[in-house]
Amino acid sequence: MRDNNGRDKIDDEFNDDALPEDHDDQPHDDDNVRVVYVQQRRRGPLSWFGNARDRFRSAGRRWVQLSVDQPLKHQDKLPDWMHTSSGRWIILGILGVIMVGWMVIFGLVS
Repeated sequence: MRDNNGRDKIDDEFNDDALPEDHDDQPHDDDNVRVVYVQQRRRGPLSWFGNARDRFRSAGRRWVQLSVDQPLKHQDKLPDWMHTSSGRWIILGILGVIMVGWMVIFGLVS
């Protein structure tokens, strides 16, 4: 079974001893070999639904490129003390006081 690769007729290209002596497996440098990838086109009445994932992903990549990766507009307008660690703690403390105030107000109302 090994000699005929599971077929009735012996296949010479899979047998090492059937190759001619001048045959080499290495491709030649002068051979212009190109690989072309072709995307299969979807067909049918709901083909737009099959392409939705690709459209969503490309829209997401465009959004990240245009929105997220851009520098912040007002970053240079903030005071320098806001960019330090103590400035961040001050901002966090102010936000914490505001949150506790809202919790007290809504606690008294309900």
